Amino acid sequence: MGEADVQKALERLASTLEAKSIPYAIIGALALNEWGYRRVTVDVEVLLAALLPLDKLIELKLASAISAPHRLKDLADVLELIRVLSLPREKGLSLDASVRAKYEELWQAAQTADRE
Repeated sequence: MGEADVQKALERLASTLEAKSIPYAIIGALALNEWGYRRVTVDVEVLLAALLPLDKLIELKLASAISAPHRLKDLADVLELIRVLSLPREKGLSLDASVRAKYEELWQAAQTADRE
C-alpha cells in the first residue's frame, strides 16, 4: 500500500464518517504529517469522539470489507458480533442499503455451528 492508497483510504473514511455525522479525529502518523513532521505510514488511525452505536459499527465494518476485499477481518468481526450478541436477521433492515445484502450473508453463515 503506497502513500496515495493511504490518502485515498483516509478520504473515503472521512467522507463516510462525515456523511453519517460521526465525530472523529485522525491520529498517529497522518496527524503528525498535518503538523509538518513527515512520516510514512500505511495505517489510517482514527479516534472516535463518542461511543459508536452498534448499527454504525456494523455498517462501517461491512463497508470497509466491501470496498477493500483484503479486509476479511472486518467480515469476521461482524460475523462474531452476530453470534455473540445473537443479533436478529431483521437487524439488517436498520442498516444502510449498501451493506444489507452482506449482513444477510453473514447472518446466514452465523446460523451454522462450527465443527470441531
